[in-house]
Amino acid sequence: MPFPPDKSKPTQFTSENNPGAGRPKGSRNRSTIVREILDTLDKKSNLPIAEAIAFALAKKALKGDVNAAKELYDSGFGKVVDEQKLLIQNPAEIRKIIGDDVYEQESDAAPSAADPTVSPPK
Repeated sequence: MPFPPDKSKPTQFTSENNPGAGRPKGSRNRSTIVREILDTLDKKSNLPIAEAIAFALAKKALKGDVNAAKELYDSGFGKVVDEQKLLIQNPAEIRKIIGDDVYEQESDAAPSAADPTVSPPK
């Protein structure tokens, strides 16, 4: 160990070094505050601020702003999730698909505890 532990600092929280009990009771979450702000009316359009933002994004998207269009689609239909699963359980099939040299590099690493169905050959 290059640095010995500092014995002058206390190792336990005490009444002197406890930073506090956390957020006070009755205080609101940031998400609650943001939702309340988005529900208030916009003075110009007399719409809720969330709707005014959606209209502004739609105007930008119609002018060709790809990021605004992506944000609208993500908000309206949900984000696209790119998920790929490996359904092959036979190590010989894996070697055929990815090649022996790649498989050997991965089998040198520690076996993954997350997927016990695929194990390197013995």
